[in-house]
Amino acid sequence: MPSGNPAAIQPRPGRGTPRVTGWSPLAPVVPPLHAEPSHSPGSPAQWLTGTYQDRFLIIPVSEMVCLEAEGNYVLVAARGERFRLRGPLHEVASKLASSQFVQVHRSRVVNVHHVREIVPTWQGDFELVMSDGSRVRMSRTYRAQFR
Repeated sequence: MPSGNPAAIQPRPGRGTPRVTGWSPLAPVVPPLHAEPSHSPGSPAQWLTGTYQDRFLIIPVSEMVCLEAEGNYVLVAARGERFRLRGPLHEVASKLASSQFVQVHRSRVVNVHHVREIVPTWQGDFELVMSDGSRVRMSRTYRAQFR
């Protein structure tokens, strides 16, 4: 083995082929699985990773219309689809910019850039009409946070 090569050749137990450790030709190209998050601590995320039909997808924050709690998961409405994120709503919402995402109900957070109309209801609540045509109920409790 030439000097200066950090790789070490080790025999594999029970196999005739040696295994090279410590070096990979793809190392500079392929990031590790524990890659940096989409944001540094204290700054809002630029994207989140969600699942859709057994696949993991990158969801840019700017495309997220509404987040809705569903048990230990959060359903994200974006691109006309619903994606699933693991974790409680308060944990997912804490990663997002508070100036762009506002909690409007105990189980819902909306992207204010996607709100098209605010319609009052006869009970004193409001209904938000979103850019994708969906309607999200805003309770009286969270009304002051939305202003």
